[in-house]
Parts: sequence; structure tokens; C-alpha cells
Amino acid sequence: MASTVLIIQLHAIETPGRIAEYLTEKHISFEVVHPYAGDKLPRPDDQQAIISLGCPNDVPSFMDEDWSERLFHYMDQVHASRPPYLGLCYSSQLLAANRGAAVTPVGVKEIGVYEVTLNEDGLGDPLFAGFPETFSVFQWHSDMFGIPVGAALLARSEICAHQAFRSGNNWGLQFHLEADPVKLPIWCDEYADELPDVGKSAEAVLAEFKQVEKETRRLCYGSPRHL
Repeated sequence: MASTVLIIQLHAIETPGRIAEYLTEKHISFEVVHPYAGDKLPRPDDQQAIISLGCPNDVPSFMDEDWSERLFHYMDQVHASRPPYLGLCYSSQLLAANRGAAVTPVGVKEIGVYEVTLNEDGLGDPLFAGFPETFSVFQWHSDMFGIPVGAALLARSEICAHQAFRSGNNWGLQFHLEADPVKLPIWCDEYADELPDVGKSAEAVLAEFKQVEKETRRLCYGSPRHL
């Protein structure tokens, strides 16, 4: 019987954060694999649920990386075996691309904290049970997934029209519920060249997150139990 949550980490500094914290506190077994470092992807039908994280890559060039191409095709197995699957940021875009949708630039980057609003489908979706209609979340992206045929758009922001979608037993979220105060300073250092694009300093980004950290943690703790 499947009893482990599989977490697919795609970059050294983009860790499971709050998600791993939640699973540890709830004594839920989980395994973290690192395909970019050569780890194999376990059989999806052996997993209780699968959560795939973000990375600084962009989906239009995913075939340039062997691990990213493998993850793209792995989603076919996920779709066939039907464990709950949650893709965050890059992984949400890769999921949409796997389902035949385009991934395109937003035109304006979202870096820092932004409000996301659930639509009617989002308010009725079990992943967002207990969420308010509008909530603040951490973002770091410049691209946006399209909505696959047969999938449901669940949320949007003022800048990015597609923030969350559901396709069968698979969800894609553009935002980072897993963000935690330990790793975000590392993100700000590693991706510092992007901050001028939104006119923010690292200190400003971290101050934004600090203001919503408690609520973001509550929301993050709410989502995994519905997978």
C-alpha cells in the first residue's frame, strides 16, 4: 500500500520548506528526490501523493535538461496511475505543458507577496478548503501556464491571470506556499539579479514575507492534508 509522500526537488536552494515541516510534525512519511542531481523518479503508483517543486528554469527550454525532460514524461505515468499530484511554480508550468497547454511570459514579474483570488471553482476545490476568497502568498516567477483542455482555472492575481488549476487528480499552483523564512534570504541572494526588474531590494522582499508569514504557514498546513 502506498504510504509515502514523494517530494521532487528541482534545485538545491528551492527546498520543501513548510511542506516538509508539516509532514514531519504530522508524522507522515516522505521522501525527497533530486532528479537534477541524478536521482531516479520512483514509480508514481507506489506513492501516497507527489509534490514537485520549483526551479529557476523556464518551461520552453525544458528539453535542454535531461532531468527536466524525464520529469515531463514522468507526468504521463502520474496521470495514468492517478496519485494526487501537486506542482508548484515551474512544476505547475511543466504539468500544464504536459497536458498540452502553452506556457508564456506574463510580461511583468511577480517577486514578493501578492494577493491571489479564488474563483467559484477554486472556492469549491478541496485543496483550498479553509482558504479565504483572497489571500496573500509569496511569488517568484515571470511565466504563466495556460489552462489545459478539460482542466479548471481556480485562481488569479491582478498581474497573472492563471495562478492555480486542477486537471483530474493533479493541481498546479504558480505561487509558493512552501516558502519559509530560512530559505528566502538564500533565494534573494541567488536570484538577486532579478530584483531590479520589480524595483525591490532583498530587504523589501523579506519584509513583505514577514508580514504574511504566519498566515502563509497556516494556509500551507491546510493544503497537504487534502492531497
